[in-house]
Amino acid sequence: MTPLEIIATIFVVFVLVTVCIVVINPQVWMKVAGPILKNYILTSVVYFILAGIIGYYIFVRLEIAEVAAVMLFTALLIGLGLLPFGLDRRYPYRGTDGALPGDSSRVALLD
Repeated sequence: MTPLEIIATIFVVFVLVTVCIVVINPQVWMKVAGPILKNYILTSVVYFILAGIIGYYIFVRLEIAEVAAVMLFTALLIGLGLLPFGLDRRYPYRGTDGALPGDSSRVALLD
C-alpha cells in the first residue's frame, strides 16, 4: 500500500468507529472529545504536525491543480453545511430581541 492509501485507510477506520460510537452511545464520544478539545494548545500542535505530514504526502503524489480542485470541492461542501447557520450575517451580534450588545434601544431587525 502507498502512503496515501494507508492515510485513507486510517481515516476510513476512524470515521467508521466514530459513527458507530455516536450512533450507539453519543455520551461516550463526548467523554472522549471533551478532554481533547479542552487542551487546545496541544490539539493545535498535533493538528499542525498531522497537516504537515499528510500535506507532504499529498503534494509529493498529486499535482497542485488536483489538490486545488479537491480543496474547492471541500470548501463548497463545508459552505453547504454551514449555510443554515448564516441566515442573517448582516448583524451577527444582535441578540434574540434584535438589540446590539450594550444597546438599550432594542432595534428590531428589518427584513
